[in-house]
Amino acid sequence: MMQCLKEHEADLSDACKARLQTFTHEPCAQDALTFCPNVELGNKRALVHCLRDHTPDLADGCKARLQEFWARML
Repeated sequence: MMQCLKEHEADLSDACKARLQTFTHEPCAQDALTFCPNVELGNKRALVHCLRDHTPDLADGCKARLQEFWARML
């Protein structure tokens, strides 16, 4: 999906380009694409659970972000 968006970046709205750039800088962006490619875009709950299922394999920055998320939920 990210590859497709990059290939068609010229066709995207300014708002979409801004969101795409923000997403690619998120600590879990690459892990989400790698481990959770079938999670529907925008389904944050499913994404968080998918990432949690892959915790041992995640990048350190993503693990830290997930720990922050779960700490806020308690």
